[in-house]
Amino acid sequence: MRRLIFFMLYTAKCGLHLASLSVLAGVLGCLSFAFSNAQLYTVCPSGCPFTKIQAALDAAKDGDTITVGPGVYREQLKITKSVSLVGADPAQVRLMPPTSVQGLSLIQVGNLIGELTLEHLRLEGFTLYQADQLVTNAVQVYDALVRRFTFRNNRVLTSREVTWRASLWGDEVTIERNVFNQGSVLDVAGQKIRLINNDLFGTLVNPFLGDEGNEALVEGNTFREEGLLVSGNTVVRRNQFRSAGVGIDVGGGMEVEFVQVLENEFIGPGLLTEDFFERSAIRVGNSGDRVLIEGNRIANYDVGILIDGWFQPSPETIIRRNEISQGIVGILVRDQKRYPTRIEIVENKIDRQVLPSPAGEERPNLVGAGVFVRWDVAHIEILLQGNIITLGDMGVGLAPESGKFELRGNTIRDNAGWGVWVAVPPCSVWSDPAKVQVTGSGNDISDNGKKLPAEAKQVGDGEGNVCPKELTSLKK
Repeated sequence: MRRLIFFMLYTAKCGLHLASLSVLAGVLGCLSFAFSNAQLYTVCPSGCPFTKIQAALDAAKDGDTITVGPGVYREQLKITKSVSLVGADPAQVRLMPPTSVQGLSLIQVGNLIGELTLEHLRLEGFTLYQADQLVTNAVQVYDALVRRFTFRNNRVLTSREVTWRASLWGDEVTIERNVFNQGSVLDVAGQKIRLINNDLFGTLVNPFLGDEGNEALVEGNTFREEGLLVSGNTVVRRNQFRSAGVGIDVGGGMEVEFVQVLENEFIGPGLLTEDFFERSAIRVGNSGDRVLIEGNRIANYDVGILIDGWFQPSPETIIRRNEISQGIVGILVRDQKRYPTRIEIVENKIDRQVLPSPAGEERPNLVGAGVFVRWDVAHIEILLQGNIITLGDMGVGLAPESGKFELRGNTIRDNAGWGVWVAVPPCSVWSDPAKVQVTGSGNDISDNGKKLPAEAKQVGDGEGNVCPKELTSLKK
């Protein structure tokens, strides 16, 4: 449609009528002339038409391209036109603040007067280097609508905190093959977002809600330190997470439509012995419609997947075919009181979920678990089907205020404590047996409880596999 409108406008401008092939040739000639108006501007320290990037920006028109040669450019740029700003190579083109103490926007898109619309903006091939003090933003989109924004093959460097922002009410935002150093934060918003093959630290991705077709794809990136906060219709796929805190935070205060977390690799920083809920590979918080977590590999996080419903949990969360190892709790559900809420935990492999003992201290009265539902959860339905849960402190622990739980075809073996434990009398006094319903069949729940004292086993099946003993029906 846009191409057709463009064609009609230039046909009218040239005063042509499509009555013959010769007229058509004239139309094509007019179009060629229009496109030829786009010019190429060159900038370099010496010997080029411009020695300052801002001077080239001031001279350029919408649609022009500015190429920047190797050198150090001490400028703060203001972009108010649809241009392509292309550096020779990030290793050779360095953009720095004019003075060592300036830390305002390196590149400001838009103006202070009013809203500005740019059809496109491309920034490529630069190193953006911040000052040591008063650091705020490397790139600030300021009161502007950019329909197509591309930030590709750049490096953002700072010796202190820096924020790179692209808050765009536009059609497409592409962030590709960039490197952001330690302490940086990338904040991207728009209608269609592509965050592809970057090396990142703290990152926020928010495809705007409320309009049909808004979406984001986050693929092939490496996330370090602070991880990723996502909302909206977002696919997070085949990324590597090396986060010191939360790997992916789904929601985090912004309503989610449908987030999919697929085939990512999470390698955590190792386990804490206190307040261990702060290190989660995936945390699902304030979310709206659906969340799918599938095919991920998670290791060395305190909690593999944390479903935290304090604000607005998703009514449907599917956790399927993930591998979670060497943590404290594989899947933890807490603060979940929205009704109805359904979680499907299907065909996951969870092993070695063990609470470490601090050196020289007695072990606290807590244990690790493959799946654990806390006492601050109510009105919930959980299906556990086809999971393999082994070699942890406990297989499945259920201590909710209320809920329905169905276990079908799971393998729960070789856990030091209970295979399946429900916090109802005589096993515990946390949960009201009238409000907690556990059903299912076809499970292999065996060879658990090897580290339970004999008196503890007697409140269950006498072997340490299930507590209370009525849960032996799950094995039939």
